Order: sequence, then structure tokens, then C-alpha cells
Amino acid sequence: MKIWWSNFRVILSTTHASINMGLKWTDSREIGEALYDANPDLDPKTVRFTDMHQWICDLEEFDDDPNASNEKILEAILLVWLDEAE
Repeated sequence: MKIWWSNFRVILSTTHASINMGLKWTDSREIGEALYDANPDLDPKTVRFTDMHQWICDLEEFDDDPNASNEKILEAILLVWLDEAE
């Protein structure tokens, strides 16, 4: 029982820390959901990566180096956004 509780505390503190630190490029699920929430009527299939990149950087909770993204990261975010839009 002690081991379980200690693992739970580590998970809880890690989750809490990531919430307070802002969104990073590696948070594709959260970024995709935030883009959907910000643009619910926009079809993600029509979005250019350059526009999406700017919208991500403009998110209030985004806190990462704008130059640290790449096509693979943007594709992962777009897939989440597409999933949310369906």
C-alpha cells in the first residue's frame, strides 16, 4: 500500500507541475484540444501549418520556443485537432 501511495503522489505532483508550466510543443493533445476550443467552426483539414504554428504560439497558455517546432510535431497536433473536430 505504501508503494502505491508514493507512486500516486509522484504522478499527482508531476501532473500539477505540468499544468502550471504552460503548454510545450510536446503537449500535442492539449494543444490540439486548445485549438479546437479556440476555433470550433474551423475545419482543421483546411489549415496551413504556417497559420496553425502562429495560432499555437498565440495561445495564452503556450510557453515554449516558437522555433522548436517541426513538421512532425505540427502533424501530431493536427491529428488531435481533427479527432476533436469529428
